[in-house]
Amino acid sequence: MVAESVLAEFLPASIDVAGGIRLVRTGPPPFPEAFVFQTVEALTDDAPVATLDASQLAGLQPSWVPPGMVVHCGHAGSTLLCRALEAAAPVATFREPDVLGDVHELQPTQRRAAQDVAVLGQFAWMAAAAGRRAVVKLPSHAAGLVAELPPEIPVLTVGLLRDPVRVVERFLAAPPLWLLDELAVDGRHPFPATSADLPRGPFVARHLANRWTAVVDAVDALDPAAVVAYDDLVERPAPTVRRVVSHLEIGADDGPAFDRAVVAVARSDAKSGRPWSGDVTPAPLTEEERSAVDEATAASRGRAEELCGRELAR
Repeated sequence: MVAESVLAEFLPASIDVAGGIRLVRTGPPPFPEAFVFQTVEALTDDAPVATLDASQLAGLQPSWVPPGMVVHCGHAGSTLLCRALEAAAPVATFREPDVLGDVHELQPTQRRAAQDVAVLGQFAWMAAAAGRRAVVKLPSHAAGLVAELPPEIPVLTVGLLRDPVRVVERFLAAPPLWLLDELAVDGRHPFPATSADLPRGPFVARHLANRWTAVVDAVDALDPAAVVAYDDLVERPAPTVRRVVSHLEIGADDGPAFDRAVVAVARSDAKSGRPWSGDVTPAPLTEEERSAVDEATAASRGRAEELCGRELAR
């Protein structure tokens, strides 16, 4: 059994078939990698590992403040927001942890609720032990998890939305593994061996557009003050991030140092130092693909813009 004094340095990495939560010792957050799975992959083979069931893990955790949650449609500035929060406020972000994808999609419903509590509690404990507040960026395909959280996790949530055509263009340029899996399960396309083999056409564009609509539906249940448009984040980063910090009830310096830290992140790319551009060069849609996206999102676009308080720039 891992000593409680060091368990706060163990990151939930996955859920096994028996429902055990596998944790790997990473040290304290924040982590330099863009995603949680990259943090785990960067560890050496002899990194300490522990597997606990949800009740065991929850029983070891001290009382904790629920983490803030970021729900997004993908390619909407969520990574930029996480980087800005860590730079300007006492925050540790946990970005798209696979373990929440496991919890959301693979586990029986009764077991899942207990795992949600234990996993989110571990993120909160890790952050608190490092003197920070936890913020969890959900995978874009797991946005529905927020609605399934039990009442004992009163999380504060931020939604990030962007024009659906711009989102689909970027998913087609850099398709995630979950998209390849979904297309294979659908049966209308063979499983692409690589992202370069991703089929194009109205069907795939509509599939991604329906994902966008599902995220809008999830965000629609949030406090409207917590919904952020991508364009506001890149055009007015400091006041936008300040609004997020206020909504998540994170104590932070509200002076010029905060603004400078946020603007520095917004103006630079983590890898190259170039101005922020969204990281992915879009794959322009054909006329048929664009029509499929517009048709699939027509009923939700107006509500998305109402939530954001502005037009979503195309």
